[in-house]
Amino acid sequence: MVNKVKRVLKNTAVFAAVMLLVSGGGALSVKAARGVSNDFSFSLQSQGDTDRTPIVAKDTTDWCSMQCTWSEFPGASYYAYACDEEGRYASEKMVYFEQGTWALIGNSIKENGSEWCRIYAIGDNIPSDGCVFTGYWYADSGF
Repeated sequence: MVNKVKRVLKNTAVFAAVMLLVSGGGALSVKAARGVSNDFSFSLQSQGDTDRTPIVAKDTTDWCSMQCTWSEFPGASYYAYACDEEGRYASEKMVYFEQGTWALIGNSIKENGSEWCRIYAIGDNIPSDGCVFTGYWYADSGF
């Protein structure tokens, strides 16, 4: 009977260890998956032109994150920053993006009492015909 209990406990411990390894550490995987992915498409016509994402709920004080996955013209770029629902600038700084860029966007949206977030883009290196950028962003990145 004692051997059977020891075997069950050992098997349970091994199973738990394997599950922890498979899940990538458990807590880390949960934290990284906290945010909700939002697709975006910015259409910027010239340097200094602006576009914005729709407003989404901001649930935590975590940084926003964004990845530009495609640009109509390679080498085209924009700067992005986080705002609340009224368009009040809430970022620590503007962040540079071009195709393939992933970055965190620090902000103080929740700390300033807002429950809503959006990202503004300002055209930087935009061809004369304008440029479309697509990708995804998270209001609550988990970082």
